[in-house]
Amino acid sequence: MIVKMLRSRGGILFLFLAAVLFIVYDATHAADDEATAQIKQESARLKEQRTTIRKSEEAIMQSLERSRKAMATTAEKGDAESRRIAQEAVAEAQEALDTVQNLQAKLESRVRSFENALRLPKSAREYGIATISLGQVRVERKTGSFVLEPGSRVLEEESVITGRAAYGEVYLPDGTFVMLGPESVFIPAEVDRTNRIFMADLKKGRVHVEKNCSDGDGARCWATRYTTGSGFISFGKAELVYEQRPNGTETLTVLDGAVVYREKRSRKATTLQVGDRLEVGLNGEVVSVKKVGKDDIQAWWDPDIRVRM
Repeated sequence: MIVKMLRSRGGILFLFLAAVLFIVYDATHAADDEATAQIKQESARLKEQRTTIRKSEEAIMQSLERSRKAMATTAEKGDAESRRIAQEAVAEAQEALDTVQNLQAKLESRVRSFENALRLPKSAREYGIATISLGQVRVERKTGSFVLEPGSRVLEEESVITGRAAYGEVYLPDGTFVMLGPESVFIPAEVDRTNRIFMADLKKGRVHVEKNCSDGDGARCWATRYTTGSGFISFGKAELVYEQRPNGTETLTVLDGAVVYREKRSRKATTLQVGDRLEVGLNGEVVSVKKVGKDDIQAWWDPDIRVRM
């Protein structure tokens, strides 16, 4: 039968189409398998971090207990200076404990979100996974608006939108965690797993972006590009903070790695290193690039999520 098909033009065409469809099917499922493996790998990395954080929490709690005992002793027998030092030690230990417990809550939310996402049916249009949702966070689809819960899938060209006093975090195929601040809009636009390219639109508000490239299999880092109101942000492994103000001006601060900002109008490119803050004016031009210290950066992307989990 196959020999007869090979002798006819229609048979050859049929076999050719069947081969093409098999290749497309195989490539699609390979991409799905790669996506699943990536999520499992990231989940394993987060679990290792969680174990380390728990050990740190135990050590800090012991330090806090010792500080409280010292403060109680100085309250009875110590002088004013000793009481002040003891009180400061308690305050510092408590602040460290709050920070560690909040980080642990964030890791817990991420791990649970990955586990929930892996139970859902696979989708060829899958672009990301919601990992944190605080307050009014929703996703706009062609079929309507839906509440975005941790573990929910984010698909292509869907808008992730945060309300007032709301925060939403999404994990994306390029290995990036994107935290949206209040009143922000983020749209995953295009993913190319074959060439490892990811693109998204930053429509409004502010985002904190943290991207790792620790595949462990020798694969190169994804190329990521965000489109903003006035330009394009391109980077590999990096950590950055971007904000689009209501008046149309923008700021871009690099916390780790290197980032390239390209103006839409002039196509001029500016390379930013760690500690650089770029200011974009009303006409979309780069106004300034200056160095900033840690004290100049407000870590708004770490809200206290312990009481809201």
